[in-house]
Amino acid sequence: MYPHVDTRSTAAVEAEVTTRWHAMFGPDEGFVRRGFALFHDSFDGLRLGREPLDLPYHDREHTLQGTLCLARLLQGWRGAPDVPAPDEPTARLALLAILLHDTGYLKPAGDRAGTGAKYMPNHEARSVAFVEGLGARAGLTPEDAAAVGRMIWCTSLGLKPDKLGFRTETERLAGCAVGTADLLGQMAAEDYPERLDGLFAEFEESIRHNGWSAGGAPFASVEELRRSTPAFWEQVIWPRLQGPLLRCHRFLNDPQPDGPNEYLDRIHANLARLDAVPA
Repeated sequence: MYPHVDTRSTAAVEAEVTTRWHAMFGPDEGFVRRGFALFHDSFDGLRLGREPLDLPYHDREHTLQGTLCLARLLQGWRGAPDVPAPDEPTARLALLAILLHDTGYLKPAGDRAGTGAKYMPNHEARSVAFVEGLGARAGLTPEDAAAVGRMIWCTSLGLKPDKLGFRTETERLAGCAVGTADLLGQMAAEDYPERLDGLFAEFEESIRHNGWSAGGAPFASVEELRRSTPAFWEQVIWPRLQGPLLRCHRFLNDPQPDGPNEYLDRIHANLARLDAVPA
């Protein structure tokens, strides 16, 4: 069992990531601290002329859930017998990718209309542009900023990582790890079924702003969203984890390679709760 970490607390997640990072790679010269400071400043609206994050579902905790999952996944990957271990430079790009993958939901400064949910259909592209705009201020060369962008694109359910032009196979696997952590971190949360209220609200706002053709979900109610989620897992998420995302979830087996997977166990428990939603 993984130790409990309060994903509502940036400090708690940062401490856990730092501990795991040092166990994997040794002293990090302050990289993890700077990465979390960048996350904090970005979502506070202190970078590149953005408003603070204002979403009910894709909030700070959502990103922290994915970040914690990624740190655990990277450490499991380091112990996996069937693939080369990730090097620290690639792992650094992956950590920045997960920390900044939802910056595309940040509204431009002065935008008071609605919430960032209106950017749902193109939030990945906006997140990539945000990272490219940070560039050297985030310690990234143009080539590395582009690599972080490719990893962010791995969080899009409609794109296949093998089509994104990764520079190395390790970098592609790290992008798949980012996409995996984004999915598992949120769906394994203890309160995931209850948090679907916030996701439904974001879908509704996106549809009001962009129309049906630009993205959204055709749910008449949050109850319908809850009832549809187990099928969404079986038909969309699980095949993506098993295929395009290269089964990176196996790196969360503890111990490696064939131990139990706490994240999948918690997701199945959440799906069982959602299956019980009355018709």
